[in-house]
Amino acid sequence: MPDSDLSGYALAGVPAPLRAAPLAERLHAPSPGPPGQDARERLAGWRSATPFDTPGLWQRRLAADGLDEDR
Repeated sequence: MPDSDLSGYALAGVPAPLRAAPLAERLHAPSPGPPGQDARERLAGWRSATPFDTPGLWQRRLAADGLDEDR
Protein backbone atom coordinates (compact mmCIF):
# COMPACT_ATOMS: atom_id res chain seq x y z
CA MET A 1 0.00 0.00 0.00
CA PRO A 2 1.54 3.37 -0.95
CA ASP A 3 2.25 5.80 1.90
CA SER A 4 -0.41 8.18 0.57
CA ASP A 5 -3.06 5.53 1.29
CA LEU A 6 -2.21 5.23 5.02
CA SER A 7 -4.00 8.35 6.25
CA GLY A 8 -6.58 6.45 8.31
CA TYR A 9 -4.19 3.95 9.86
CA ALA A 10 -2.19 4.03 13.09
CA LEU A 11 1.08 3.71 11.13
CA ALA A 12 0.41 6.73 8.92
CA GLY A 13 3.16 8.80 10.53
CA VAL A 14 5.71 5.98 10.87
CA PRO A 15 8.46 6.01 8.22
CA ALA A 16 8.25 2.97 5.92
CA PRO A 17 11.54 1.36 7.08
CA LEU A 18 10.33 1.32 10.71
CA ARG A 19 6.85 -0.15 10.22
CA ALA A 20 8.04 -3.73 10.74
CA ALA A 21 10.96 -2.91 13.05
CA PRO A 22 11.00 -4.46 16.53
CA LEU A 23 10.41 -2.07 19.43
CA ALA A 24 14.07 -2.26 20.49
CA GLU A 25 15.14 -1.00 17.04
CA ARG A 26 12.47 1.68 16.94
CA LEU A 27 13.71 2.97 20.31
CA HIS A 28 16.88 4.23 18.61
CA ALA A 29 15.10 5.84 15.65
CA PRO A 30 14.65 9.62 15.58
CA SER A 31 11.48 10.68 17.37
CA PRO A 32 9.03 12.98 15.60
CA GLY A 33 8.36 14.65 18.96
CA PRO A 34 6.36 13.99 22.11
CA PRO A 35 3.50 11.50 21.88
CA GLY A 36 0.21 12.97 20.77
CA GLN A 37 -3.30 12.10 21.88
CA ASP A 38 -3.49 9.21 19.39
CA ALA A 39 -0.36 7.63 20.87
CA ARG A 40 -1.67 8.04 24.41
CA GLU A 41 -4.96 6.40 23.41
CA ARG A 42 -3.16 3.47 21.73
CA LEU A 43 -1.01 3.00 24.84
CA ALA A 44 -4.11 2.98 27.05
CA GLY A 45 -5.67 0.40 24.73
CA TRP A 46 -2.63 -1.88 24.92
CA ARG A 47 -2.39 -1.56 28.70
CA SER A 48 -6.06 -2.43 29.18
CA ALA A 49 -6.07 -5.40 26.76
CA THR A 50 -5.75 -8.99 27.91
CA PRO A 51 -3.20 -10.14 29.06
CA PHE A 52 -1.64 -6.75 29.78
CA ASP A 53 -4.47 -5.81 32.14
CA THR A 54 -2.79 -8.16 34.66
CA PRO A 55 -0.95 -5.92 37.17
CA GLY A 56 2.74 -5.63 36.29
CA LEU A 57 2.61 -7.70 33.09
CA TRP A 58 2.79 -4.69 30.75
CA GLN A 59 5.91 -3.40 32.54
CA ARG A 60 7.50 -6.88 32.50
CA ARG A 61 6.81 -7.22 28.77
CA LEU A 62 8.44 -3.88 28.03
CA ALA A 63 11.38 -4.73 30.31
CA ALA A 64 11.93 -7.97 28.38
CA ASP A 65 12.96 -5.75 25.43
CA GLY A 66 14.90 -3.31 27.60
CA LEU A 67 12.09 -0.73 27.40
CA ASP A 68 9.80 1.19 29.70
CA GLU A 69 6.95 3.61 29.06
CA ASP A 70 9.30 6.59 29.13
CA ARG A 71 11.49 5.28 26.27
